[in-house]
Amino acid sequence: MKKKGDMIICIILLALSVFAAFGVRFFFHACLPKEDGSYMNCHNAELAVMVMFTLMAVVYALALLFKKYRGGLVLASIPMAIAACVIPQGVISMCMMRDMRCFAVMRPAVIACSAVMVIFSAVLLWSERRSGLKRED
Repeated sequence: MKKKGDMIICIILLALSVFAAFGVRFFFHACLPKEDGSYMNCHNAELAVMVMFTLMAVVYALALLFKKYRGGLVLASIPMAIAACVIPQGVISMCMMRDMRCFAVMRPAVIACSAVMVIFSAVLLWSERRSGLKRED
């Protein structure tokens, strides 16, 4: 039963990372282009976060395929989720005004998705560790 639960958590993580990658690009995206067609700096943060979530989706897909390496792959996804959380405003500066779309929509959504991914990844690692200890006994 534990193995099935681990698979379900891994599928949830994969679905959440795919949702976050598409969401940051299409639903809770950063500010729209300026009148001259150029983008503000927050657009770069949006693209960087989208790449991080896409990489996390690949890692979770690999974790589903290769059960033997699941713990290491999920462990590698935690710093990626933290990096995705820190990119807007921490690594790449965003707009000056706090009421712009990048601050009001994109940044909270990225923080929420990243936090949920870290929590689920930690639960999956804990479950993998417990089932590994039981097998050794």
